[in-house]
Amino acid sequence: MKDLHKNPVVYYVLVPVAVAVWPLLVWIQYLPRAQKDLAKWKGYFPDVNAVAGEILRLDPDRLAEGSPAVTERFDYLTAISRAAIKCSIPVGSYNHSTGVTTPSSKGQESQTATVTLKGVGIVQACKFLSTIQIDWPHLECTSINLTQDKKMLDRWDVKLGFQYFYPKQ
Repeated sequence: MKDLHKNPVVYYVLVPVAVAVWPLLVWIQYLPRAQKDLAKWKGYFPDVNAVAGEILRLDPDRLAEGSPAVTERFDYLTAISRAAIKCSIPVGSYNHSTGVTTPSSKGQESQTATVTLKGVGIVQACKFLSTIQIDWPHLECTSINLTQDKKMLDRWDVKLGFQYFYPKQ
């Protein structure tokens, strides 16, 4: 059994048999399972569309001309403070530093910033990140660093790197 790899029968018989069996296995086993999974996921589409319609009905300002992302010029201080309020993060638990506005490779201006959240729960940090990115679609998170507080179970210091691309006007 030790010298199985030296036996030419392995290479001349077993390998071609394995290569021939693989398409049959895919055709008999995996393809029907993939079709069943596709049918199952297609069944979820009406539910997702209904939920999206309900969200739009409850909060139409997300897509309206009067939403902050459409009417206001982006400002990190405003965006961060709004997201922190929505996520119940106290004023003293976050700070930020911004870079200068520079032209990006896409021909539009961009600005970087670093946001530090101190002593927040992991759920608060995730909610903060998703909230600020939902409110400002041209804002990209470029880095995330988490440092756990050793004294408390769910207390983290979170350092987020952002880059905002100002829309062309």
